[in-house]
Amino acid sequence: MKRLISISVLTIILTFPVASAQTVLFDSSSGFFGLESDARSGFMFLKFELEKTGFSVTDTVGMRGNSLQIDGSDLKKVKVFVIVNPIRELSFSEIDTLIDFVNKGGKLLIICDNPRYIGNANRIAGVFGGKFTNLYIEKTEIPYYGAELKSSVPLQVEDASFTVNVTTWASKWFDPFKIGEEKYYGDYTVFATKKVGKGVVAFLGDKDFMTNENIYVANNTDFAKFVFEIPVSKSKEMMKVKLYPKEINVNISNKPAIVSVMVQNIGSNQSLRVEVPHYLESVIVPFEDQVNISGGEKKILRFIIRPYSDYREIRDYIILRNAGGVEKLYIPIRVVWK
Repeated sequence: MKRLISISVLTIILTFPVASAQTVLFDSSSGFFGLESDARSGFMFLKFELEKTGFSVTDTVGMRGNSLQIDGSDLKKVKVFVIVNPIRELSFSEIDTLIDFVNKGGKLLIICDNPRYIGNANRIAGVFGGKFTNLYIEKTEIPYYGAELKSSVPLQVEDASFTVNVTTWASKWFDPFKIGEEKYYGDYTVFATKKVGKGVVAFLGDKDFMTNENIYVANNTDFAKFVFEIPVSKSKEMMKVKLYPKEINVNISNKPAIVSVMVQNIGSNQSLRVEVPHYLESVIVPFEDQVNISGGEKKILRFIIRPYSDYREIRDYIILRNAGGVEKLYIPIRVVWK
């Protein structure tokens, strides 16, 4: 990552080529409210500034009334879908809906700046290779854009196509296993994007600079617009494969079991890497970590699933990643131990 250098006097003019009628939809089902609020912590002025740029900004309550979960029919109408500090864990089907939305060209923006909601945010971010960490930053400055970020939670993002990296010090750790105050100095990513399928997933470790209280401080307005319309380079190689079945659903007893998925390559020759969630690497073991598959060829992926005492049931994803690391395919997996 390139480190941003503080410059005492700096003038930057940013332009944002946003097409008209692009809809930004905030998810109210997981706890966000504030687009119509003129309170200091509301987002009324952000909505006003984005709509001046050419966006149409709403939330799921404004779109269709009471909203209890993320609905795929809503996402078909929008360009950018925003989740802010989710207060609940999204369901398996909702995660699938988000993956489909991004793969088809949508932009998903995940914002987390409160350690209380990191677990729920990482349930979403982790599927796309992002992770919010527990370090709480009292104040972060980005001299290059003139943005003053407050209460940021740093990010770890695999293969990020764009990052805003800052240097600051943190005065407090919010870690249940380490109570107390410490001082730390280092680099923290506060914004990053990843190309996924035809779309993009963006991660933001702060929301406070976009609130009514701070949106007009320094160049926060420009940085906010930059977040919602970030340029991302297009992938040179598209991953074109089909799966049979499309998900793994298995019940096992106290003995290891073998499950399989057939992969059909409907594109050019590819080399695919098989990735299992880190916490399940000793439980779900692929026969092959790397699979070379020619155009039109079919191959069987096999996995050993071992007995596991920590959980009676898990739901997660196995990832197939192409050689370039840009394209991914997610295989939903559900295992129940009897």
